[in-house]
Amino acid sequence: MGLKKTLFSFFLGFCLFGNEHINRGITSSVTGLADVNHGFRLAIAQTNTLNDTCQNATLHIKQLEEIVHKKSKVAGINHTLVEQVDILLTSLSDSVDSVTGGLNGLQKILSAISFLENARFYGERIELERDHLEFRQPSIDVSHITHRQCCVFGAGWMLLVTLLSIMMCVLFAGVIAFCRQSKKGAIVFSGLGIVIFIVVWTLFCLVLPATVALADMCSSGSNFIRSHLSPPMISALEFYRTCDVRPTHDNVPPIMGASNISETLTAIQNTKTKLDSLLDTTFNHSVIISNTSALIADDSTRSLKGIGALESTLACYAYGEDVRAMHYGLCNQAVVGASVLTCFLLCLGVFLFTLLIIVSRSWNLFSRLTSLLDMHSSLCPLMTCSLAPED
Repeated sequence: MGLKKTLFSFFLGFCLFGNEHINRGITSSVTGLADVNHGFRLAIAQTNTLNDTCQNATLHIKQLEEIVHKKSKVAGINHTLVEQVDILLTSLSDSVDSVTGGLNGLQKILSAISFLENARFYGERIELERDHLEFRQPSIDVSHITHRQCCVFGAGWMLLVTLLSIMMCVLFAGVIAFCRQSKKGAIVFSGLGIVIFIVVWTLFCLVLPATVALADMCSSGSNFIRSHLSPPMISALEFYRTCDVRPTHDNVPPIMGASNISETLTAIQNTKTKLDSLLDTTFNHSVIISNTSALIADDSTRSLKGIGALESTLACYAYGEDVRAMHYGLCNQAVVGASVLTCFLLCLGVFLFTLLIIVSRSWNLFSRLTSLLDMHSSLCPLMTCSLAPED
């Protein structure tokens, strides 16, 4: 009986170990995913602000063009210089449009955050920590999640720990019953053992498909990922997973085009400097032109600051560790833990099946032992046998 207890405890211990490994892996992935979502949300907000600044710059450029056209009709204006001013204004307008297009493309890439948020939400349900984490992202739309899905995802780490703990308690109760050679205890243990046997195989039937699906997704899950994430977002996440973390703001995924936007804004700044000099020469330091040009200069300065902040938000050092933690937690810790849990749940199920057969055979043995003791008591009354003389 001691060997059975040891084996049962051994299997339960490894089941708890595998379950804890899964929980740690999911916790690591959810934490990294939460940080990535937070960073991408900040990047979206910065992109919107930068886009608004570019729209203001476009309006100010158009206003300056109208003023220049009116001023060019005044007698004594050098039309050759006016043509050069028009060329520079057109170049500015085209550059701002190019920046706006790049920002729109970046917003389209970052729009894939909805899938990442849903993935994070499911991970939190598995962890049974949703009450603490959901309030950090109240904007997540969970209206499509059914009651059945909530129940499935809610049955996670603590449920399995509870079930395995109950199994341990039943085991100790069975050991006590066998030590006392109690037929009733053996029968009760058999009944509870059947329930535990069913629970173990039910858990095995749930864990095995999940383990296979998780391992398959980590080994060849590109089709699944592509069906939910756009190729640019996949490319960006792969960049963050393999990039060299350096404290520089320009280490951004090339697919996002932040470097191109920064270069265009720098070119706008240089063009604006040339335009100011040409406007002063052509229109003799006109106040209205200078004021309108100052608005464009302010937009340019704010845009450069905005793209610098955006590059810092999207830099490798902001996401590298989190993305690697997501991958390691899900495809290493969780897979190993799920494999251990599946293996030892199978061993536990086979062991319980064998144990139930042995216990069911012991009922009659306990009955015979009880009958023999009663017979011995009737043949040898109290104090008689002990007082009988020895031969």
